[in-house]
Amino acid sequence: MADERAPEKEAMTTREAGRRGGLRTKERHGSEFYRQIGKRGGQTLASRRTREYWAEIGRLGGNTVKQKYGPEYFREIGRRGREARRRRQAEQES
Repeated sequence: MADERAPEKEAMTTREAGRRGGLRTKERHGSEFYRQIGKRGGQTLASRRTREYWAEIGRLGGNTVKQKYGPEYFREIGRRGREARRRRQAEQES
């Protein structure tokens, strides 16, 4: 008598299951769906948090960047920002 069982499937990782689910959702609803739910989530979070919360998050993030790259990093990105702003203003004036 021949063995008529279905071939065994390989176990799927959580990561692979999530990837497949995301691709399937994208097929069904399109990329715009992700933008919409992201926007809703952001608006909900913003309405639940105070200004002090966001200030603390910014301070912690800034300290982390300063520890990783040093204070010179902030001077450099500030300089680049000023140069870019001056270029845009010069282009608008001409």
